[in-house]
Amino acid sequence: MSRQDPAPPAAPTVGGAGRLELVLRALAAAPMDGDTPRLVVSQAVAAIGAQGGVVCGLDGGRLALLASRGYSPEQERACGPLAVGDLSLPLTFAATTGDPVWLGSQAETRERFTKIIDLVPRPERAYAALPLRAAGALLGVLGISFHDRHTFRAEEQEFLLALADVCAVHLHQWRQLHAVSRTPTSAAELGRLVVALSGAESLDDVSRALAEEGATAAAAAFANIALLDADGLTASLVHTSTLIQDVAHRYTTIPVDDSTPLGHAMGSGREVWLRSLTDVSARYPALLADTVATGLSATVSLPLHSRDRQLIGALGLAWATPQEFADAQREEIRVVAQLAADALSRARQRDRLERTRQALDVTARRLQALQRVTAALATAVTTDDIAQVIVRDGISLLADHGVAAMVDAERHVLRTWTSSGFPAEISRAYGVVPLDSEMPIAAAVRSGAPIIAQTQHEAVTQSPATADTYVATRTRSSLVVPARVDDRPIGALGLGFTREGAIDEETVAFATTLADLMGQALLRGAQYEHHAHVAEVLQRSLLPRLPDIPGLELAAVYAPADQGAQVGGDWYDVIDLGDRRTCLVIGDVMGHDVRAAAVMGQLRAAVHCYAGIGQTPAQVLRQLDRLVDELDDIDLVTCLCAVLDASGHRLTIATAGHLPPMTSGGGVPTTSLPVPVQPPLGAGSGDYSEHTYSLAPGALLTFFTDGVVETRTHSIDDGIARLAAFLDAGAGQPLSRLLVGAVEHMAAYTRSEDDAAILLVRATGG
Repeated sequence: MSRQDPAPPAAPTVGGAGRLELVLRALAAAPMDGDTPRLVVSQAVAAIGAQGGVVCGLDGGRLALLASRGYSPEQERACGPLAVGDLSLPLTFAATTGDPVWLGSQAETRERFTKIIDLVPRPERAYAALPLRAAGALLGVLGISFHDRHTFRAEEQEFLLALADVCAVHLHQWRQLHAVSRTPTSAAELGRLVVALSGAESLDDVSRALAEEGATAAAAAFANIALLDADGLTASLVHTSTLIQDVAHRYTTIPVDDSTPLGHAMGSGREVWLRSLTDVSARYPALLADTVATGLSATVSLPLHSRDRQLIGALGLAWATPQEFADAQREEIRVVAQLAADALSRARQRDRLERTRQALDVTARRLQALQRVTAALATAVTTDDIAQVIVRDGISLLADHGVAAMVDAERHVLRTWTSSGFPAEISRAYGVVPLDSEMPIAAAVRSGAPIIAQTQHEAVTQSPATADTYVATRTRSSLVVPARVDDRPIGALGLGFTREGAIDEETVAFATTLADLMGQALLRGAQYEHHAHVAEVLQRSLLPRLPDIPGLELAAVYAPADQGAQVGGDWYDVIDLGDRRTCLVIGDVMGHDVRAAAVMGQLRAAVHCYAGIGQTPAQVLRQLDRLVDELDDIDLVTCLCAVLDASGHRLTIATAGHLPPMTSGGGVPTTSLPVPVQPPLGAGSGDYSEHTYSLAPGALLTFFTDGVVETRTHSIDDGIARLAAFLDAGAGQPLSRLLVGAVEHMAAYTRSEDDAAILLVRATGG
């Protein structure tokens, strides 16, 4: 193109990105020779629709004219050589400060740069001077001029700066091609790569070593690897930090197809050699812009195979300047590729062994933890206790959160318990789930098969009603396994994971084992609760309903032990003898079985018989002792029999190995009556005496069994003192309220280790 070329046409009516694409294609398609600077300025002028332009290169401390477009000889002479540091001219100002110059009119030019108007009388009215930078260095300045006034809007300024960057990269490659001749890779550089790769253990270590030493060994500007994914359809770019961010995010996954050089190398098994941007534009036009943006020109992609010819991935190398790729250079690059393939093979093998070791460690830890959960389930008694063990300790072995569910066949529902990680409102809303619900936890119970969702979308598609729950708990994948015993549905175990694709065969197998353990424990717990309910009904049926006796306030309770579902032998009775006389009885048949309860019932009936015919407390105990001697399989029975004469405020007591009652009120501290304790029934004594005590009007009498005050770790005396202190504090309360408080107060102390009975009596008449 001569200096007398006519002015270029106006800029194409396409967007800024489209115009840059046109410039890139034109530059890449042309050979890099002496006309490259002229091509650069011509393309720049045409892209912006200007009337003229100039490219000046930096040569030491001076700007020298490289090419112009639409300039006269006189105007060219004014463009160089110019001394950098001179701030009186737009070109040198841009070169000195590194800042662009925007002059929209002759008036602006005269105001800022009077010297240029004096030097060159010309028709320009607007002017821009843009620094050209590449590879971190200033190469020169691009000048663009307009014959009319021109407003450089913000979007146009951005376009011109991007255009200047494109031109700078192309000029940089042109300079490198003509100024530098490539030398063969030295043995020392290859040696450093070998050392780096030999010390790299993981895939990331290998990729980092290649990025840092592989490029140097191949005399390249850039090196990277793509590792073939398990599906064989894509590969992952392992070490993207060497790419600029805007480009890197587009190439984290490489399709194994012809759309990229790396993908083509893996798909075809052939090497891809691109000597310059011209080759890139011709074979991969969609990659041209990103190649230029990263400051690269020539690239090579080689497939990587293990020693047994299995495809591993591909090696990518790139240079900032065009390359001829002579035979010697190609052989050097292939050596680098083989070193990379060998190192990757070793790293993949190590990774597989490490994953296997970690999997074994995880399995071992899970089995140890499962043993602890199994032990906890063995000691859990009720279904609620069992479910709490699962949601507290079991679910965390596998998942981030979850739910345990148990079938309530009578109500045709599932009772559920949730682990931590569930909002309270969701736990409440799904505390009971209908068995015919479409929720996965119910569907798994009905089908008897696991339900797996590897993504949140898949889970919501299976059960749209659970969408809010998955969002609230950040669930990305889920697994529900049924709990069955002898092919009978017992419940289900639901597991939630905060990552996608978390469910593999091992997870399903482990979850199934945990669900089986849960099912067996829940079945046992349900049977226990049924038996406990039957036992409690039987126990209470054997205990009396307190009579309504004028002048007396009565309250009594029987509290079975928390551990065990058997009936017990603790009992009490109140018999109205008339004439304001009342027989009060409390006792304990040793044992927690039906036999003990049966003996208790016989003794209670006998007391009614003997007391009803007027026998005294001591006589009643003698009769009971004979009865116990006649019974089989009963070792000992403790019993206290007393007659309260409310009119005379007297209490006559006989005791057979039983704890004496306490008296409260009358302004004195609660104390135990000093009743001599005689041998239990069945101990062979048969001789019992009785003692009479005066009571203060309105005094409270407290009869109790040893389960109220005795524990395995505390003595009876400590328990009696604790009960006495409680009675002192609340003796004036109504007996029903006082009784409830006493049971709660003492249960916290004894932890309900044994059956217990309490009988409270207070005379209210005069």
